[in-house]
Order: sequence, then C-alpha cells, then structure tokens
Amino acid sequence: MSPETSTPPGKLKETSKGSGTSKGSGRSPGERSGENAGVNTGGNSGEKTGVKTGGNSGGKAGVKTRGNSGEKTGAKSGTKPGTNQGGMQGMNSGLKPVVRTVKSGRPAAAGELQKYALPVGLPVLAIALAEFLIFSGNMGAAVWLHIGTITALALSSMFIREQEIIRLHQALMLLPILRLVNLSMPIFFDTTLYTFIFIYGPLAFPVAIVAWHQRPSLGEIGITGEKLGHYMLLSVPLGFLLGLGEYATIRTGYLIPDLSFKNLLMLTIVMVFFVGLVEEVIFRSILQTQLEKVLGIKEALIITSVLFGLMHSGYGTPYEIFYTGFVGLIMGIAFLRTRSLPFIAVLHGFVNVFLFGIIPHLHEAYGLF
Repeated sequence: MSPETSTPPGKLKETSKGSGTSKGSGRSPGERSGENAGVNTGGNSGEKTGVKTGGNSGGKAGVKTRGNSGEKTGAKSGTKPGTNQGGMQGMNSGLKPVVRTVKSGRPAAAGELQKYALPVGLPVLAIALAEFLIFSGNMGAAVWLHIGTITALALSSMFIREQEIIRLHQALMLLPILRLVNLSMPIFFDTTLYTFIFIYGPLAFPVAIVAWHQRPSLGEIGITGEKLGHYMLLSVPLGFLLGLGEYATIRTGYLIPDLSFKNLLMLTIVMVFFVGLVEEVIFRSILQTQLEKVLGIKEALIITSVLFGLMHSGYGTPYEIFYTGFVGLIMGIAFLRTRSLPFIAVLHGFVNVFLFGIIPHLHEAYGLF
C-alpha cells in the first residue's frame, strides 16, 4: 500500500394526514355548546379549536363554516370517540394533507442515484481506465488521459452548480495529480526511500489547497486525539498483518540497507508522515467523505476502495490491485468507525514499514515469511 518503487505510488416523506375523522355528537346543539376549550360559541355545536363560531356547527380548524355539522379532521374533540355524527366522512371540505419531505443528507432513491451517475461515474471511469492503461504498459496514453481528466474536472465548475459535486470533483482531481507526480520521479533519479519525500512533499500543496477551499470540519478530516494511545498500539500488529499479506502478494525488496535504529526511524518517518498521511487525507478525509455526502456510505466505501486498489496498478499484478483494494476497504471502515486520521495514517505507515523494511530483511536473513 504504497507507491510502486519505480512506477506510480499506490494508496495511495413523512406524510402528515388527518388521523381519521370523528363524527359529530348525537346530542342537540344546546347540549354540546360548551365542549370547546378556548372557543367562543353561541348556541353552536361545532368542535373547532381556536375558531369563533356563530350559528354554525362543526367545520375545519381555522375555517369558518356555515350550515355544516361535524367537526374538523385530525383534531381532538371534546366528546368521547364513537359518539359523534357529522357530515364529514374521511377527508372532506377540500382539506389537503400536508406532505413534508425529510432530507436525509444523501440521495437514497434510485432516481437520485441516476442523477449523480454521470458527474460521478465519468471521472471515476476515466481514472480507472488510465490505471488499466498503466497496468497494460501503455504509459503514454495513461498520462494523457490523466491530464485530460484533471482538465475536465477543473473546468466542470463552470457548468455544475451543485457544490457537493464540485467538491467531489476537486477530491477526484488529486488522484491523477498523485499519479503524474509519481510517474515523473524516475526520470530524475533512481527510486530510493527519499524518492517518496519528493513525491509526497509536493503533493501536500494541492491537498492543502483542496482542503482550504472545501473548509471541512476537524471531525470530517479526522483530526482527533480521542483514544489515540489505543489506536497507536493497535496500528503496529494490524500493520504487520496487512504488510505480511501484501509481501506475500508482491514480494517487495527493502528500502533500507539494514534494520538499525536510525534506518528504521527514517523509514517510519517517511512512511507515516509523508506516504501514509498524504494518501489517507486524499482517500479517506477528502474523497471518501465527499462521496458519503453525494452517494452514501456504502457507495463511498466501495468506490474509494476500488480506486485505492487501482492506484497500485504500476506493480503489474492483478493480485496487488485486489489485495490493496481489500486493505483500502479495511482502512475505509476503520476511518468510518473511528474518524481518526492519526490512526489510519499511522496504520498505513506501519504497513509500509513492515512491507519495505522489516519483513524483507527477516526473509533474507532467516528465511521467514
């Protein structure tokens, strides 16, 4: 779950109706004239709330009626149920039910999902296609497709007015940028541990610009110190297990010459504060959060995990894409449950520490794993 060593990095309605109708009382108007609390009546039998009647019987709440018997729909009557008679059965007098639409914060209906299929699906498919081109070795076409995707997403705000879609497009732009920056590095020097500093250091600037423009809350980003000690302890064994699974998938080499404290410390700093932090801000704090707002939680987890796996296409094996997609799903669920960016960034970093440092050396020295 980190960038490939010589190719791109990886991880990278509620309806308010009448409650039924009660029937007017069988008693005479004179006997029923005093049954309305807070109602000024004059020899009337109406049971209206807060309505002044005169020579009338019954009617709708807040409506002056003439010559009608019965009472308003959906209001409490002063008489016992089942003892009233009236001319109003069901919903009469033209009273329309009040319909209130409760907005859940994300589209749930199939029609709403279709509405977002084009503005969300097209850029996701373009990014996926570019990564498949990298996987197949067609690097030139992949680069041009990523450049075209960035340009289209940057210009989309001229035609789209919904702020949620604009923010999602800004988040998606970060993936082609990540890939293009990563692809440019081998041109200048051989891949080493310090390559990741030159890749993820510059990437922090567009990430910061997107975050500044969108102004997410600290909770959305995942900046919290809650249970930080527990999460740090959990990240080490979990990082080892996930790193071991990835090592069994791609058999990486090591990025440090030995397991000295100095080299391990440098590897940990680079993988946690550069690779892990930047990629998790991109994929979890920004992209997954925006997808949740537009499509929903399940869809956000699936799309983010698939893209996370595809961004490892440079390793040249479908097993790595599937495995890192699975790891991306685990991290996405962990972020959803904890909303802790420190936990996810450190977990991601330790996966890479084991994958590119500790496990390869133990395998070479002792034949382990």
